[in-house]
Amino acid sequence: MAGLQRLATFQHGDGMFSIWCGGSPSRDVTARVAHRLLGLRGLGYPASESMLEKAREALLKHNYHDNALLPLDRSFRQEMKTAEDAVAYYFSGNGEQKAALAKLQGSVQREGSKAHWLPTSSWGGSLEITADAARVMADAGDELFRPAFSYVCGKLVNGMLYSTADTRALVELLASLKFDPASRAIIDGQEVALGERSMGKEVTALSDNLIVRLDEEIEINHLAPRADFQFSVDPGKRQLTVGERIQITVTPKEESIAPLVRLFLPGNLALLKGGANAQTAYLPIEQKSLTVDVVAVRPGRGKLFVSVHDMYDSEKVGTIPGIEMVVG
Repeated sequence: MAGLQRLATFQHGDGMFSIWCGGSPSRDVTARVAHRLLGLRGLGYPASESMLEKAREALLKHNYHDNALLPLDRSFRQEMKTAEDAVAYYFSGNGEQKAALAKLQGSVQREGSKAHWLPTSSWGGSLEITADAARVMADAGDELFRPAFSYVCGKLVNGMLYSTADTRALVELLASLKFDPASRAIIDGQEVALGERSMGKEVTALSDNLIVRLDEEIEINHLAPRADFQFSVDPGKRQLTVGERIQITVTPKEESIAPLVRLFLPGNLALLKGGANAQTAYLPIEQKSLTVDVVAVRPGRGKLFVSVHDMYDSEKVGTIPGIEMVVG
């Protein structure tokens, strides 16, 4: 109820929602909110029903079309072009499940024993749409369920996915499964009862529906560059005077869901943020590039080392030869 009361402050008098309280109303934001409110229909929340109806009327008035809103009103229908459309068509319950399933089967991307779909409008990228498509495959009993499920679960880091959108899709997928969980397995040669988390080096399932996560440790030698993740580094200047400030920019040259940068500054440089003489940083690239502010703190020569890796792909790591930095 507290969440619904908070959400109501984002809805304008005409039924439209804004992304911030008091912000400009947006059709896309209104559609997103309406899509999520659909999950509360019939659960006895009058405030939710009222907001949803106002949003429906507002979007219809704007002649808005979004297949995700098909359960709300058939007038939102548009041509099935994307994987997101196919998921919406499948669960709309209007006799179009066969065509929607065929659309998803025909657009799947294979990666060995895993499978995923390319996003068009999903905020959470491939993870969100793949989790939603896996829900379709589970309902249809299609063989693509396990490869898709493996793809999504393989991206979990510390029990979490990267964003709220893909985590929401995973929760909905897990909630839709009606499997009885595995209760026992052979771990490192011993048959054991499975707890909330059981760990070992070798696991043998004794029944279906056992999820195992494989962790891999990679040792990075910055003196031996790796090119599994291509990127560029621009330090601005390589010869500085004590007290001079520069900006170091790291720019990926390939797509990644969650690129992370690790910077190792030489002893003559320090980061402006991070405390006195901070010389290492571990930061996400949230835009097209990452820029950090650095100051020259003492005379001398040293090398700047940088590595970039994908948060969800342990093998996708790149390093470059050290860049010599001179402070006079």
